[in-house]
Amino acid sequence: MMNWSTMSQREQRLLQGLGGVLVLLVLYVLIYSPWMHAIEAKQQRLEEKKATYLWMKTQHQQHPGVRKLVNESQLLSLIAHDLDTSAFKSFPYHLQQTGEHRILLTYETVPYVAFMAWLWDLSTHVQVSLEQWTADRTAVPGLVKLRVIFLLPYARP
Repeated sequence: MMNWSTMSQREQRLLQGLGGVLVLLVLYVLIYSPWMHAIEAKQQRLEEKKATYLWMKTQHQQHPGVRKLVNESQLLSLIAHDLDTSAFKSFPYHLQQTGEHRILLTYETVPYVAFMAWLWDLSTHVQVSLEQWTADRTAVPGLVKLRVIFLLPYARP
């Protein structure tokens, strides 16, 4: 192994230059590169959020229909009327108000596709959101055990 003092001036400068390059490489790998990747990721997320916002804005402009604002009793009667007069009348359900601005709807079995179509129709006409949604498979294909908690919009936390 060579000692620093026994090296020639040229070898010492070469090692100093290599040390400087090594320090720059370590700084690049440990600091600059992760920093630039984080900035690029944030810029990409910002672009995605802008695109989502523009899509939502165009969807709102295309579908400007005003949804009706209802209270708990109106929503209870509307849901009960819909379920009693639609394809679901042969499926027993349980409907109750579980708390302020919350309504629980449960089915032991219900056709999944038909229920989703009804739910979409309800959400396009009435201002309501889902607080909780649970759909479990049953032994019969196409039927699910369902539990839905509706939340009226003025009750959002």
